Order: sequence, then structure tokens, then C-alpha cells
Amino acid sequence: WQEIPDLPLFALEWLIGLGPVWIPIVMIVTAWKIWIWYIQGIFLFKVNPLLLEVRIPREITRSPRAMENALARIWTDAGETTAMNRMWQGKVRPIHSFEIASFGGEIHFYIWCWRNWKKDVESMMYAYYPEVELVEVEDYASKFRYDPKIHEVYATDWRLEPRNDAYPFKTYVDFELDKDPKEEYRVDPLAEILESMSGLEPYEQMWIQIVITQSKDKRRKKGGLWFQTESRYEGLMKEEIDVLRKETTAADPQAGPDRWKTYARVQMYRYTELIKSIDRNMSKHPFNVGMRGIYIGKPETWGPGRYFGLRWIWRPFGNAQYANQLRPRRWANPFDWPWQ
Repeated sequence: WQEIPDLPLFALEWLIGLGPVWIPIVMIVTAWKIWIWYIQGIFLFKVNPLLLEVRIPREITRSPRAMENALARIWTDAGETTAMNRMWQGKVRPIHSFEIASFGGEIHFYIWCWRNWKKDVESMMYAYYPEVELVEVEDYASKFRYDPKIHEVYATDWRLEPRNDAYPFKTYVDFELDKDPKEEYRVDPLAEILESMSGLEPYEQMWIQIVITQSKDKRRKKGGLWFQTESRYEGLMKEEIDVLRKETTAADPQAGPDRWKTYARVQMYRYTELIKSIDRNMSKHPFNVGMRGIYIGKPETWGPGRYFGLRWIWRPFGNAQYANQLRPRRWANPFDWPWQ
């Protein structure tokens, strides 16, 4: 600043002078992003969606592993395999939504999908759960009409915290549901969620939607050439496993309190379980996931006590001490102004 008088003016002059160089680049990049957004919007507008209600019998004897295998059928990038599909026709990967809705304590399970994927969804479900019934129904979300005089609404979505995507939360394996325990010893974390939703008053509603599509996220390969990429999912997990392993060893033999790590290895529960969970999850098909929920009630009975259950409804699956949990993305209701 002392060596260049009028530094802000000097910098502005250079910025304007180089405008013919950087403005076209910015305009081209921006135009390309707008074009992709535009053609994908046209494609999605023409998609014909449907909602299938999953009518479940009183008792299902299959392990949750059956659903994990079923989901493999819709792990696909069909529709965007070529540059023409992606950049000219605006096609995107198939999108599915698995939903639980409670209308005054009456719980329903749904699968939202595109109509041309109906046969695949039916095959997926009937192959592993032949006792269920899939029925096409009217979309409960589309037919709902919000009236601020009689409705008060809280909406939220959930994200993984406090660590990155490599760290898991509790799954059915952690609850030993991959085995076949006796009914009296079985711990089903979904029971708490369904009990909470079934306890709503007749004028209350709660919807939960889990939207998924195949994950194809890439990142630059660390240590590789500048053009080399790798699966973000796989690379992140391998990276975190290495981090955990290094925490159990001391790089410096004179490392003070950690010196014992150079000549002894003590099995620590959290390191062992974390590495096992991350390594096990690497064998699964990765999806990009968005999770959102909404609670609808009356203004006269409105309060945190009513919608708090939705905010932390996934707490039974949380493992925040050394892994991850699903927590609300925002602290307060982000949709509480009249124009929202």
C-alpha cells in the first residue's frame, strides 16, 4: 500500500483494463451453467411422476439387508450416459423418494418415482418382500392446501454432522438386525420414530421424505496427476481410515505421552469400530441423499413441544461422540415469515 499510491484505484484500473480477457470467460462459464439448468428444467418438467403406497402386513420376517439389496436395482445413471443426453437433452439420473407420512396418527409408507420406473420399483419390492402390496395413490403433498388461518408449519432437513461423509451413523448392523435375534431381544430404532408419528392428534400431520439418486461424485486424486480423478466416496473413506490408523501410532519415537504407541498397540473400541464401519460401508452402493421433514399443526396448539420430535427424530441412529448423526440443518424454523 505504501509503495503503490492509490492502490484501490490502481487495482480497479487493472481490473477494467483486463476486462476483455476475464469478462468473456466469466460470461461463457455462466452461460453454460444457465444452459444446463435450463435444459434439465425442461426435462424434469416433462417427467411423469407417480406415488406408490406400500401397504405392509403386520409382520415382516426379512432382515433389513433385503432392502439394502433391493436398493441396488435403482442405483443407476440411466438417461445420462452420453454427452448428448446430459448437455443437449438435459437428462438426469432417476430420482426416487422413500416417504413416511402420518395423518393424525395414521401412518402410511410411500415410494415416489418416475412412471417409467414403476416396473423396476415393483420388481425391486416384490422380489424381496412378496407380502407387501404396492398401490398407486394420489400425491398427498400435491393435494394439500396451506391456509395460514388454520395451519402452522415447521419444515426442516437433516445433514450429517459433526464429521464428513466417510463417518457413518448407526445402521441395522449396529443394532444386530443383520442377525436373527429373538423377538423379545430385538431392538428396532424405527419403532421409536413410528411411535412418535402415530401419537399425533387428528388435526396434525408429519411427513418425512428421503430423496435418493446414484452418487457419481468425483474429486481430484490426491498424489496423482492434475487430470486424474477418483470416486469421492471411495477416496474419502480410504483417506479417513488412514487418518484413524495414524492416530494409533507415533511418528516420532520421542513423542512424549504417545511414545508407547511405537512399541505397543492397544485395541481401542472406537478406532476398531469406526474402521470396521467405514470399511464395511465401502462395499455398499453410494447414493446422493436429501432428507427433509415437515410438521403441520394448529396455531393455537403451536410450540416447540409439538415439532421438537421432528427436529431430532433420527436421534436413535446418532453416534455423535466419535462418528456421525443426522441433525437439523437449521437451528430455528426458516419458513416463519408471511411471504414464505
